[in-house]
Amino acid sequence: MAIRGVVAVVLQALAAQTAVSPADVPLRDVLEALQHGSEHVRRIAEPGARTATGSAETWRWLTRTWPRTSAAGPRDLRAQYGGMSRGIGAGHTGAAVDTVTAWAARAAERAMEQGL
Repeated sequence: MAIRGVVAVVLQALAAQTAVSPADVPLRDVLEALQHGSEHVRRIAEPGARTATGSAETWRWLTRTWPRTSAAGPRDLRAQYGGMSRGIGAGHTGAAVDTVTAWAARAAERAMEQGL
């Protein structure tokens, strides 16, 4: 969810900025945006992600902070966080967008290398 979510919100933001379909955004542009880091991703993605259908929930999950510890079990935490749990960076309290942006850049880079 996290890596795909970061790539998706960047893709949508770039599409909105250039008034093209997400399918027409060059992967190179997505990679460059991701390589600038999570603060850049927040700056370009947040305005559109707050209002775009489907993106708002993803953006809320990507930017939410997580509890350091909890007496609740894993099922209780999934209920507390909209049915989504945190697999990558489990135990890290920061937002997923800050944790996985570099990983998302690597995923975009691999996709380019594979000609996707």
